[in-house]
Amino acid sequence: MEKVKKEKKKVNKKMVLIILGIIVGVIALLTIVNIIANKAAVNKAKGIATSYEKVEIENQLVPEKDTNGYWTFTTDRELKILQFTDVHIAGGWASAKTDKMALQAVATMIIAEKPDLVVVTGDLVYPTPLSLTINNKAPAEIFASLMETLGVYWVPVFGNHDSEVYNLYTREKIAEYYGSSDLKYCLFQSGDENIYGYGNSVINVRNTDGVITQSLYLIDSNAYPENSFFGLTGGYDNVHEDQIEWYKNTYEKLNAQNK
Repeated sequence: MEKVKKEKKKVNKKMVLIILGIIVGVIALLTIVNIIANKAAVNKAKGIATSYEKVEIENQLVPEKDTNGYWTFTTDRELKILQFTDVHIAGGWASAKTDKMALQAVATMIIAEKPDLVVVTGDLVYPTPLSLTINNKAPAEIFASLMETLGVYWVPVFGNHDSEVYNLYTREKIAEYYGSSDLKYCLFQSGDENIYGYGNSVINVRNTDGVITQSLYLIDSNAYPENSFFGLTGGYDNVHEDQIEWYKNTYEKLNAQNK
């Protein structure tokens, strides 16, 4: 009788191991399929992004860095700015339809308006487990492909969803990408490394007499508090005190240059 019980225990243990093996194998297979499908979706989205022609802007303004190190447009006319927010490109196969619609909407407005500058104020990307991708660099590359193809100057400002805790790339790495020399039309600057956040910078507009007529302050609104548990506790973060001080000091410095 005891021998029969031992044999049953061995059989049950073997069955458990087989079932666990099957489950692990299925998860591994689905993961591989998902990675391949997401890669294909990103390539397809980039194909859509690069299918447009360059926007022809009459007397297009070309910004240059001033003595402060900030990008500066020189013009005696008004600077035409087109602002987007919460574009929420995910960059996965599950979001392919909405990503395509977002890209087409952005491109259509830029082509129609022919702005001097496009500013994306937060949450340009938003890959989540629900969209079956956590790669936050892929959608950034998709959007950059669109803007570089259209040939319009642009700058992203970080919001809370641009780098989730579970994303593959940190805010710093995404900032490095936006600031790379490979992106001809992107005016992103990481900003002072001693100031909280990434992308705290200024874009100035000067007239032909050298007077600053307009300053755009780009400030990282940050993601979640440092003590947040995967973004589930503590709510959203906010602009920090040192960022506010940076703004005040920069304003005073630039204002003094006009006197």
